[in-house]
Amino acid sequence: MIFANARRRAFTLIELLVVIAIIAILAAILFPVFAQARNAAKKTQDLNSMKQLLLGAQMYLTDNDDMFHRIQNGAQVAAQANQVFGSEDALMPYIKNQELFKAPGDTFQRKICGSTANAGQMISYSWTFKGSDTSVEPPQVYCFGLHGLANPSGTFVSDSLTLGSVAMPASTIHLYSLWMTSSAFNYRSHYRYYSANIRSWPVYPSYITYDCSGAGDGRGSIGGYMGQSNWGFADGHVKSMRQIQTMDERWVTNPNAAVTAKAYNMVHYMEDFKI
Repeated sequence: MIFANARRRAFTLIELLVVIAIIAILAAILFPVFAQARNAAKKTQDLNSMKQLLLGAQMYLTDNDDMFHRIQNGAQVAAQANQVFGSEDALMPYIKNQELFKAPGDTFQRKICGSTANAGQMISYSWTFKGSDTSVEPPQVYCFGLHGLANPSGTFVSDSLTLGSVAMPASTIHLYSLWMTSSAFNYRSHYRYYSANIRSWPVYPSYITYDCSGAGDGRGSIGGYMGQSNWGFADGHVKSMRQIQTMDERWVTNPNAAVTAKAYNMVHYMEDFKI
């Protein structure tokens, strides 16, 4: 039997460098795709959580003469951990799962202001605020959401709207993502007092900073995924779209002019501002 005494041929340095370069190029192409896929999955999970919250809100309506729940009900008691009876408390008998209040893309660590301690369970969602007809901020101009409140001082009280008073529920947003460092179950749920802030606030990953825990380390933003946010409507459906689609910019820059012009507004409870 004859054996070949052939020598194995090794890879050259150039060949190895070419292979490494190809792998690097593929990684550069695929990593953003993987990141987008992860964000898309989080966005879908967020949408499903919002649907469950809206279902809880619909059940609350049925049990309360078709009146939407309040954002806060009763004065804030700063001396206690759970400082106020909020929307999360009102809906828990119907939701029965605190995890639904936590958005998968919300990365802000919760803190009780005045302390660096972690505040526990997140609240990543908020409801649109409806002012009082007798307030100094006319609700048709500034506070045009659906949900009333008894404010932290207990001096301002507004009733929520009823479902029947919302002319176009399928075109009216009342649930949105609001990611705030100090918005937690054992503290309280935050909301935007002036409804146009929903249009003007930065969208995650951008954020504003505010004083929390005495270190200026508070963060807040409209929750979003790849430039879009999920929005919950009064008829119970959820839609993903860009923040700027919620209302005309004049509601931010000149609200009185927006009212006069009947500028488009998906957050507003009045039919006058729908297309």
